[in-house]
Amino acid sequence: GFAALLMSFATMPGILLLRWLLFRFMFMSGVVKLLSLDRSWWDLSALSYHFFTQPLPTTIAWHAAQLPAGFLKFATGTMFVVELVLPFLIFAPRRLRFVAAFGFLLLESLIFLTGNYNWFNLQTMLLCLPLFDDAALRSILPSRLPRLLQPKPHAQRPAVTAAVSAVALLLVFCSLVRMDLRFGGSPPEFARTVDGWFSPLNMVSAYGLFSIMTTKRREIVIEGSYDGVEWHEYEFRYKPGDVMRAPPWNIPHQPRLDWQMWFAALDNPQRLRWFWRFLERLLENEPTVTALLASNPFADKPPLYVRAQFYDYTFAGREEKAAGQWWDRQLLGQYFPAVHLKVRPGQ
Repeated sequence: GFAALLMSFATMPGILLLRWLLFRFMFMSGVVKLLSLDRSWWDLSALSYHFFTQPLPTTIAWHAAQLPAGFLKFATGTMFVVELVLPFLIFAPRRLRFVAAFGFLLLESLIFLTGNYNWFNLQTMLLCLPLFDDAALRSILPSRLPRLLQPKPHAQRPAVTAAVSAVALLLVFCSLVRMDLRFGGSPPEFARTVDGWFSPLNMVSAYGLFSIMTTKRREIVIEGSYDGVEWHEYEFRYKPGDVMRAPPWNIPHQPRLDWQMWFAALDNPQRLRWFWRFLERLLENEPTVTALLASNPFADKPPLYVRAQFYDYTFAGREEKAAGQWWDRQLLGQYFPAVHLKVRPGQ
């Protein structure tokens, strides 16, 4: 039954499959950065931009951005070692596996401290657990916890073991096809056909994060007005807006709207129908939408007009930071023109 299937994944085939997943995720994260030919990765300057251009920085990101350029280049090079070299230790003897695990955990912890990536870093850190054996876990966990987590003896059913092994082989096969394609290879027709059969199930992914480093931070600031002359800004809960507000923490929450606004700044607003609907709901003062924001300057009466301005944001300097300012910003122009409702609700 289902319990037997879960128990099977706690055996060696399941452990190896989890290690293979961690290998693909970490290794391909490094590979895509180099395959993109992005200059900032190749000259190791990426971290000079990353801390203030990432979707939702933390307060610690401001301090990390102040580190010397030489140190940031060294840190970028070290990151490549973690992502491109240490993954091969996943399949090495136990002590070398531990080296890989601690390297991954250190990298993910630093990302966790400087950027709000919700539960993503926590998931990656959890994937490091299969790199440790029982003896290592017993030495660091409270004495009672291993006993509570110890699975009850369960007879292995050959049919279940065979099914799990078949699924594991299929996952490895399809993931190798995806990796080959990412490297620009040309897998055999049979391999691509098999991968195509199971592709709708989304069982595997090519993975790869931050292949292109954004070097500028464009922020969308939405404003509303009663007369089209005097405008007031809407403040979001998590993304940068007010330059005096410290970047907030939101881990492990996933603020979908704030994340989408970061991606919208990289796109053409004419193609973003959700953004049009968002502005329309602000014109209607829709409570379920305004509740997603930190403040609504039109709480008593909806605005007649809304528009979106485009700003360039950078971290404030040390002197400005000492005065309580976290960001500098410069108006670039208009992101979305002023709009109004032809027919207002209730009319």
